Amino acid sequence: MTISYKCDIACCYEVIQLRMSKSDLRATEALLRKKEAKYLKRGGDVWGPIEDGIFHFLVGLNVWGIRTTASCEGHNDCIRLPYPSVEMKRNKSNLIRATRIVVEWNLVRGEHFDCCVDWTIHPKDFFRIQPVAGKFSLQQLQNEVLIFAGFLLELPPDYDWAF
Repeated sequence: MTISYKCDIACCYEVIQLRMSKSDLRATEALLRKKEAKYLKRGGDVWGPIEDGIFHFLVGLNVWGIRTTASCEGHNDCIRLPYPSVEMKRNKSNLIRATRIVVEWNLVRGEHFDCCVDWTIHPKDFFRIQPVAGKFSLQQLQNEVLIFAGFLLELPPDYDWAF
């Protein structure tokens, strides 16, 4: 597979449209916004509303069947996470899908993209997809999560996963 684009916020919608019809995209986005509104209505917490810098990644994960529960685009403050991350319920289905996606990305990112950050699944009371610790700036991590999102959204429905 050869992928020859660099993804940023401006081109994410073009990439998404390669993977999904506009109506499917709108339905997925609407579902995420509905989940967000329901969560905020219950009181929310420091996670707050879905942030723009992680939204496309959430859409990509949800398109591939991972039901997300929380996310953060990363921040340079002492309260929120200093890197982009997505949380999901701790169940077998999410673990299998997330592992497949993270392993595939780590295999192809250096070969097809100008990316150097490895991603991992952090197990706790929930599963969190996050970058592996390293000497990367928040801006670099935020750029790479957009490229990761573009990768997920460009994959054809019959993609041949590594395992």
